[in-house]
Amino acid sequence: MARGKGAANGMVEFSPFNFFRFMLTIVVTVYCAIRLLMWLPLVMQLTAGNDRGARLLRRYLLVQALRIRFRRFAWEMVQIVLLFAILCLLIARHWL
Repeated sequence: MARGKGAANGMVEFSPFNFFRFMLTIVVTVYCAIRLLMWLPLVMQLTAGNDRGARLLRRYLLVQALRIRFRRFAWEMVQIVLLFAILCLLIARHWL
């Protein structure tokens, strides 16, 4: 069985940097999710009115949503997934 670099007798080394990086990722992800959830009701409130500004905002958001071409968006998503797979492969090879 292959072991990571620096592992002695099957014990896993504790790295403060890796722990900090992991915790920072968790904190930032939770923060972004909370901020997004706080922002959504505001957007719903802004677009719910019948005044001219709300109608323009609704129309603008609708037009922007319709302008996203599905094939182009799908191709971008395929590229992101492939690049992520390559990154995971490189990270896995780095730890061997």
